[in-house]
Amino acid sequence: MKQSITILILFLSFQNIFCQVDSAVIILETDSHKDTISIIKISNTKTNYYKADLTPWKVLKDSGKYNGQKEKTGFWKEYPIDTLILSSENNIRKQTSISEIYKPKIIRREGNYINGKKDGQWKEYTASIRKNPFFWELGKMSEYRNDLKNGKEIWFEPFSKDTMMIFIYEDNEPVKQIK
Repeated sequence: MKQSITILILFLSFQNIFCQVDSAVIILETDSHKDTISIIKISNTKTNYYKADLTPWKVLKDSGKYNGQKEKTGFWKEYPIDTLILSSENNIRKQTSISEIYKPKIIRREGNYINGKKDGQWKEYTASIRKNPFFWELGKMSEYRNDLKNGKEIWFEPFSKDTMMIFIYEDNEPVKQIK
């Protein structure tokens, strides 16, 4: 079964012909279904991007099981599409006549769910290249209880396993920075 992925970034509320916008809708479309990935509010920026390259997600699929209530349960691997730059202050067009293709950062998150809520240790990795086979680098580990960060969150130095920062969370709020 051949599967193709296309991405549409629909810009709403055009402010001028060079794509200055205040919101965008990102839709992932495959042969079998269409998912709205993100609705992003873009304030006071001029976007660089006119479409996104989601080629890596042809092979990157979330994996795990659902319980009888259709909630995630047990161990999962997830590959979210990073849309943070679209609402970032860094997303500013430098030349108004050129638009770029957005290449989202490739992220893998893995950990356990209990009745649809994150629980225990979750690890987040980033891929250093955009092609299969992907080379994954551990970026951070976070402790969750009842879908909220609770406990340590450790950030690692890129390309090493040295600890860069450690935060302590209670009910999703950082309460202390150790390093």
